[in-house]
Amino acid sequence: MVVYNAYDQIAELIADLNPAKVMALKANKELQMRFEDLVSKSKESSLDNLRPVAGVPTSHRA
Repeated sequence: MVVYNAYDQIAELIADLNPAKVMALKANKELQMRFEDLVSKSKESSLDNLRPVAGVPTSHRA
């Protein structure tokens, strides 16, 4: 029995798309802003106290 999680399903969906469609995929404005914020913070080495984004899964490390 093979168990797929949501990420596996999304990866499979993208892998099956036409390459031109994959290249045309874009994040929504909120997610793009979040990404830019994380890049900026990672350059500053201050990825503590991140604000969550609705609908975006987060992982918590101990």
